Parts: sequence; structure tokens; C-alpha cells
Amino acid sequence: MKSFGFWLESEDKPGIGPLSIDVLLNFNLWCEPSSGAGRDLDFGFKLSSTVDSEGAGGHGSYSLPKHVDAFVLYCPFSLDKKQVFDLYDVLISSQSRVLGAVFNEKCKVTSTDSNPYTSVEFLGGSNDSFTLCKIANSISIEDTPDDVPGCFVRIALPDNLPDGALYFRFRIKGPGVSSLVQKYDSKDSPFNSAFSRVEIVDFRFNDYRTLPDCANNHVEAKHSSCNLNTMQAHFLLMADSGVDVDSGVTLKEKRLLEGGLWDDYLKVGHSASESKRFGRVGADSDFSNLVAWHWKKGDLAPVDGYRMYLKLRIHVCNFKTIVKYLIYLFGITVLFDVLEKPVIDFLLSMLHIVFRF
Repeated sequence: MKSFGFWLESEDKPGIGPLSIDVLLNFNLWCEPSSGAGRDLDFGFKLSSTVDSEGAGGHGSYSLPKHVDAFVLYCPFSLDKKQVFDLYDVLISSQSRVLGAVFNEKCKVTSTDSNPYTSVEFLGGSNDSFTLCKIANSISIEDTPDDVPGCFVRIALPDNLPDGALYFRFRIKGPGVSSLVQKYDSKDSPFNSAFSRVEIVDFRFNDYRTLPDCANNHVEAKHSSCNLNTMQAHFLLMADSGVDVDSGVTLKEKRLLEGGLWDDYLKVGHSASESKRFGRVGADSDFSNLVAWHWKKGDLAPVDGYRMYLKLRIHVCNFKTIVKYLIYLFGITVLFDVLEKPVIDFLLSMLHIVFRF
């Protein structure tokens, strides 16, 4: 699989000193083999910096829009703007229950209708506070050079964002996302009523081995006003509880998804017909069969990249083979019924000739 890429865009800004920026990455791959539905991939980016405050080490005041004009995601397959969805509105709805579930901690949000952002504070203290930004009007899709597959998803940072850490979260859909999961059936699957299916997830991010030059050059570029320092990655796979998942990476945790909590979040980007799989209209869905597998990796250099290889083993009931065997059985039964009397009459006539009775 070709790699996704990420970098910051910044122009030279006289009078503004350089700012070292850390990035927290959230990748959520929704993979529901039993539903037969397409895949969804959620991206979350938290940009923050540790600066000296009045000569002492600590989290001082800083304005990211003064240093960063935009951040760009290179996508190794084509997208149009209708396949990219801002998750801001659903995250701040339902009294922050969804946002708290995403970060595994109860939180408090402070927002006003006049501002396209919300202040998020975590009550447990294990997560640093940040500003959640609405980006629906800041997303643009740009073409890659002619000989390079994919596209650039560019998200501009408005100048009116407040100081401190900023967080952005969006979802992409389409055939390209589904291609992240490669399916392999056993060779004898057409003849078996049940078989094991293997699905491979080969997710790559800022992987120089599989990034095209046009993206690699941006990842390695240096800016006078900002510098990507380290990255921390959280990868979550959402799969049916009956799926066996193998990975060479140490698992941080896994849990069953909470029923009724994720309904609105999962419906973002889905048509009314697609959303039927999430439950009846006006009723809570039951996600008790979905497990969230969580891996974490920190202190990544941006040019080192991030890779996640997963093998999913799924037990499949082959209804086509079962139906085929039932049709064969029915045909054989009908054939015997049709041939029974002529065959018996023929055998009796032969016995009569041989034994003359």
C-alpha cells in the first residue's frame, strides 16, 4: 500500500521566530466485515508546542496561525470534496459524550455560535486541553502532478483561531479507503460451506519508502517560522468481536464500543440507506459486537514515518456454496423420482426374462 503523507505549509514571515511543533495523530479505521459495508477512515491532528514562558520551561502562550498557514494530507488515491467530512459538529454534540469517548476521558467544552471553534478541557487531567476547530469551509482538494496518483487534502488555518494547541478531525470515504483492506480467501473456499478469510491492513504514514517524491520533498522541507518536531500516533481498528486480529505491535488496549453512543458519529458521511445498518430510525444502535483495538506509538521523527500491519482472520459462512449444494441435492432427488419407476420396471423385466417367472 502506498503511504499517506503529512506536512505543514508556511511562508517566510519576517519578525516571527521559529516555533517547534509537536503533532498527535489519531487514525481510526472502521472495518466491519460482517456488514459488507464500505470502510471509513478518520484522521485527527493535534498541533501543539512547548515554549518557554517568561524564561522558565513550560507551556507558554503561542499562536499557531502566525507560524502555520495550512497542513496538508497526501492521499495515495483520488478523492473529491464530497468524500471528506468534518467531524466537528458531531464531536461537540450530545453534551460532549462522543468527544469524551474518543479520548477516553470526561471533558468539558466551551463554545459560542459566533466562533468556528470550541475550547476542550479534560476533567481527569490525563489529556492536555486544546481548541477543537471547525474546518468544513477550510478543506480543499488539490491535484498531484500528472504522473503521481492520489491527491492533496489541504486544510487552511484561519487567522482568528485562539492561542494554544489546536485539534482537527475529519473522515474520508470511498473506494480508495476500502482498498486499504486487502481480502484473501482460501483456495478451496468455493467448495466449503464455511472457510477462513484473511484481510490484510497495511497502513503507512510518512513512509519514505512508498511516498512519491512530490510528497517526500514536502515532508523533509524546513521552514523558517515552524518546524515539525515529533509525532505521536494512535491507531484504532474497529472490527467485529468475532474477528481475530494479529499484529506485531504491542496492543495498548481493546474494548467493546458503547451501544447508543456512536450512532450519530458513525452516520457522518453515510446516506439514509447506508445508515440503516446502524439501527432503526429514532432508536439506538447496538454496537456491542464491535471491538476497538488500540495501538500507540510515541516519539516519532516526522521523516521516520509510521507503519501498521494487521492480519484479520474472519470465519465466513459460504451461503453461495450452501445454496449450490442444496440445488444439486434437489436436482438429484428430482432425477431419482423421475427415473425411479422406469428403472424399476426395466429391472423387473430383466428379471422376468432371466428367470422366466
